[in-house]
Amino acid sequence: MRFRRPQRSNATITSIMACLVLSADAVHTLALPRENRPIRESVEWRTLNTYQHTLTQTIFRERLKIFSPDGAIYKLMTFHEDDSVSLYQTSAKKELLWRLYFLPADTNNQNDPALSPNRVATYFGASWKQPLRGLTIGIDPGHIGGDWANIEERYFRYGSHAPVKEGDLTWITAQHLATALQLAGAEVVFTRTEGEPATSFRPDDFNYQALEWAAEGTRYFSTRYYTFRYRWYREFLFYRVAEVVARAHRLSRQQPDFTLCIHYNAAPWSGRRPRLYNVKKLVAFVHGSYLEDELESPTQKYELFQKLFAHVSPVEIEIADAVTREMEAVMKMKPENYGDWAAAHRVNDNPYIWSRNVIANRLFPGPVIFAEGAYMNDYDTFYRIQAGDYEGVRKIRGKEYPSLFREFANAMAGGLIKHFRQKRKLAPTQN
Repeated sequence: MRFRRPQRSNATITSIMACLVLSADAVHTLALPRENRPIRESVEWRTLNTYQHTLTQTIFRERLKIFSPDGAIYKLMTFHEDDSVSLYQTSAKKELLWRLYFLPADTNNQNDPALSPNRVATYFGASWKQPLRGLTIGIDPGHIGGDWANIEERYFRYGSHAPVKEGDLTWITAQHLATALQLAGAEVVFTRTEGEPATSFRPDDFNYQALEWAAEGTRYFSTRYYTFRYRWYREFLFYRVAEVVARAHRLSRQQPDFTLCIHYNAAPWSGRRPRLYNVKKLVAFVHGSYLEDELESPTQKYELFQKLFAHVSPVEIEIADAVTREMEAVMKMKPENYGDWAAAHRVNDNPYIWSRNVIANRLFPGPVIFAEGAYMNDYDTFYRIQAGDYEGVRKIRGKEYPSLFREFANAMAGGLIKHFRQKRKLAPTQN
């Protein structure tokens, strides 16, 4: 949840992301250490040729329902009688990017990768006590926190109480989640350390790009507004783009079976002073729901198809379903509802799961589940945050609660443990 909201379009954000994701010149990649280079310095469609003749047109169209629910991607494609499809840069269909050849419709389904066992189901040695044995699970504690919380717009203070920094909350939660997953047999890898960015970039490294973007469309605006835009853009490039790219590089080296992104939410308020509300909701995002203007980016188009062929959606939905059902049972919170918002769509009958094109889900390798927990400015949640992390239960606003961070973490871990016990057909008699 963003606590201050400058006006910006999706096209603007796409161009900003392209600074690190696409344009090598903009970030002087030759001078950068590998972990801070763009995750993708250029788009090579031919690298997807390994997926030629690997899935039927029916399966292809079915998967596109997750990635482009409104069907905007079809404006960029032409299907041919030889059971292939051409992808173009724009709807004018003049610049061909790539051509995909499908498996024949009557191909034995057992050869279709969409029906093959996914990696998370194939490990041996698991037991009832350690159902996650053999799995490497990535944990991404959302945001940075610490001294960076205000810059990354994940900070608020209510009255005389201690400030709330989302990055600090996700770090505490991540530690408890890691412990629970490790006890259940998993290996855990992190995208960052406590209170420190994963990237070595800092806002000052983006002064030039920020000056350019701040100047766009500000000819008739005041110097004060120009300065605000300049400062916001340089900070955005640091904490939202460079930071996520650096985390993606860390995960690319570790290659986890799937990654859990931990976040907290907040209800928006009007005015400068934060407010508390009675609002308790949970949501989990899987990757998808590319907007039409996002598909104008060659990089995002490439990443859509890369994720589609990597078969991440079934795994993401499966894990998200297991985690949210346990969170619902433990945390007793209602599902978030985005209604007819074009950027998010339901994917099944679980009301807690929505598809959304989030930069972390898109750049992180493999399946990525983005869990957004309790609203930080809900009355009960806020005072549970103020109580800090503790063992057992404490009385807060007349009701006994466990530590919010442990409850969040244990619910996520509990959902995974139950899921893999069932998936791996484990029995309580196993050691």
